[in-house]
Amino acid sequence: MTRGLFIRADAGPQLGTGHVMRMLALAEAWVERGGEVTFGGQVTPALLERITALGARFVELKSVDVESVITQARTAGASVMVADGYSYDLAFQRTIRAAGLRLMVVDDNGENAAYDADWVLNVNVHAAATMYPGRVGQALLGPSYALLRSQLRRATARARGPVVERVLLTMGGADPVDATGRLLHVLQGQAWGLSVLVGAANPRLAAYEAARRPGTELHFNVTDVTTVMSKADLAVAAAGGTVWELALLGVPSLVVSLADNQAVLARTLGELGAAAYLGDARATTDLATWAAQVDELVRDEARRSRLVQTARSLVDGKGALRVVDALWET
Repeated sequence: MTRGLFIRADAGPQLGTGHVMRMLALAEAWVERGGEVTFGGQVTPALLERITALGARFVELKSVDVESVITQARTAGASVMVADGYSYDLAFQRTIRAAGLRLMVVDDNGENAAYDADWVLNVNVHAAATMYPGRVGQALLGPSYALLRSQLRRATARARGPVVERVLLTMGGADPVDATGRLLHVLQGQAWGLSVLVGAANPRLAAYEAARRPGTELHFNVTDVTTVMSKADLAVAAAGGTVWELALLGVPSLVVSLADNQAVLARTLGELGAAAYLGDARATTDLATWAAQVDELVRDEARRSRLVQTARSLVDGKGALRVVDALWET
């Protein structure tokens, strides 16, 4: 019998796209295993295209009403549900499990006060079991469970030389604080070329086009980021799921936080020496200092090599497969 998976997650210009993007990696691995996937929530048109391209179904849910979620999960024939986000409190979890669904909760910093789930997934390097009080059947913790698409785990990390010829700027699928626009002005026009990944939920593409100088490339709504990332010798990135993609591809990175849920990861990566931490994009106004730190790393080949070595030791690209294995054993 084909196993059904129901995923509850939302995305949008203000919320961002990270929750749904990592669920796409999980859905892809589930489908590869022979299962069927249904997404429920609110997504952007571009993400809806990606969901359907996987062969998954989508059901629009405009709230976190637990009874609607249960109804749609049952209609989809799902036995397992995954809830990715910060609105799935203890009452929600208990109701889902009482309905006979096995539940995995995905978050980043133990956002709920208590848990009642069959699995909890936190892929961040600072994840710890103490963050999840209550009844949790299995805690899947750390970047060995990072949810990356198949094209990334099949890619080969490129050996990088002593000279930085191209820097990548990537601030996620939505970038509600417009870190992209502010950093674009201080990073382009340097000795290196600049590649900018602009997500489909970011409404400012026209403004970036108008501000673009020679040597700067804009890439909008890229389905497979491996090509753009692999060409980069250095990246300036938001501290979301992108950090694991860059780590796997061997791209040394400077990271910034765009939201509260990214701050701990960004600082921890900096403390571990897996990335250079610039700061919080919402609070920083001295972007010239950030640009100087980028330039300093451009000129420091030894430090770039250390960052890559540490970052690559954290992730191997097989996280989605490991999570599917855990969920499949029901």
